[in-house]
Amino acid sequence: MKLIEVFFNRDVFILVPAAFFIIFAVTEIFFRIGRLIRSKAIPEQEIMLEFMPGALISMLALLLAFTVSMAEARYDSRQKIAINETNAIGTAYLRAGLLECPARSEIDKLLRKYVDLRLEFYRMNSKPSLQSLQSDIWRLAAESGRKHPGDVTIGLFLNSLNEMIDQAETQSAAFENQIPAIIIALLFASSILVMAAVGYASGLEKGRRLLFTSILSIIIAMTLFVILDLDRPRRGTVHPSQEGMNRLKMSMLGASAPCP
Repeated sequence: MKLIEVFFNRDVFILVPAAFFIIFAVTEIFFRIGRLIRSKAIPEQEIMLEFMPGALISMLALLLAFTVSMAEARYDSRQKIAINETNAIGTAYLRAGLLECPARSEIDKLLRKYVDLRLEFYRMNSKPSLQSLQSDIWRLAAESGRKHPGDVTIGLFLNSLNEMIDQAETQSAAFENQIPAIIIALLFASSILVMAAVGYASGLEKGRRLLFTSILSIIIAMTLFVILDLDRPRRGTVHPSQEGMNRLKMSMLGASAPCP
């Protein structure tokens, strides 16, 4: 099974709890292994293992922090593109109101439908096709340009329409730009190995650190959840805000002047 299928096509509410139980189970198993061979361990090994868990936990924390930063950067990028796209659609809609009828009325209807499709893109786990709708809007604008060559208004509308299309493509690319699956796999593997070392070191000691290992396992699982949630804009619980697009949709209702 491919890594991309394992880490990006599974529900985060299944993947992360499963990771927590695996991490905790591995910790417990290696604790028991360490306790079984405690009597055979030499003093030099005990001294080394006393410091090793702390060093490994620090390395894991650095790796987790780096990956959280990657996921957050991608989320911020999608949020900024969503704002830019809303502004581009709003500008195109306002400039479309300066066109002559019947192109103005037809483009107005198409832009409203366009906004609905963009909201569907953000809300649903799907990617509705925009090519046909974009082609229809561009065709109407081009026809108006041929009828009125040199018209500044049409030129401005074409520029805003081009920006609107570019922003949609940029957002689609941003949604597909996820953290490489090999990095996610490295996080899971590193978490399991580090907690195995912590459990083994605890087994060699006289006392047990059940509370410590439990809390640490929960923190690791929660961090993995945040990383996957931020990096999966359609399947996670955190999505780019669409307040601006919803406000634009509401402002379109009854905003355009009807053609005579």
